[in-house]
Amino acid sequence: MSRMDRYIGVVLFSFGLVICVKSFAYPFGSLRSPGAGFFPLFFSFLLMTLAMAIVVHTFLGENGKTTAVPFFAEKGGSQKVLFGILSLLAFRYTLPRIGLAPTTFLFVFFLGKYLAHYGWKANGALAVTAAALSYFIFQFLLKIPFPTGVFGF
Repeated sequence: MSRMDRYIGVVLFSFGLVICVKSFAYPFGSLRSPGAGFFPLFFSFLLMTLAMAIVVHTFLGENGKTTAVPFFAEKGGSQKVLFGILSLLAFRYTLPRIGLAPTTFLFVFFLGKYLAHYGWKANGALAVTAAALSYFIFQFLLKIPFPTGVFGF
């Protein structure tokens, strides 16, 4: 790892420390009923731990001898990232119009088909399962009202 990784680790640790200090201004709550400060505190500790792992790893590494790895390891990687971002935008704007379950089905189906290259049967089963689980979790377990869309679910 390089010296830049060490600096990035220190910056991330500092960012986590600021979040940690700021989270004490909010009520912590409990594990059963978390308050507004619970998640920022938890994730700031996680961020600081991972940042320290980066810094320690830079000191224990092979004296900065690393091989450069391209950001997009495979051919067409940048197009896949762009397709993923556009899919998320499409999910966001079609959710109010056609509802949670159909939007989730289409999102998972297209990602599975064009990014992961699953077969039609496996991809369809995955998309149906994801749509059914998301509908069940948000509508019945969490009781979060989502737009029903044109299909009524």
